[in-house]
Amino acid sequence: MQQHSTTQTTNNSLDLRSHDAHGSVNNVMAALIIMFPIMLFVGVKAYKGYRVALLRKQIATLEKLWHLDIKNKHY
Repeated sequence: MQQHSTTQTTNNSLDLRSHDAHGSVNNVMAALIIMFPIMLFVGVKAYKGYRVALLRKQIATLEKLWHLDIKNKHY
């Protein structure tokens, strides 16, 4: 009786590419998870700095107006 043996080669490059795709998605998600709180913190600090600067400008404007009123003796 004759036996026929066949060899079959497999192409693992497709599997590797899909594994790399999952790895890159995981890397992107990890970067987003790390960067989101950092960007949120920086945004809050920048907004608070903006509000402080705006408040100081408004206070300076009011003080100038009050000094003008006192000098001109307008009530």
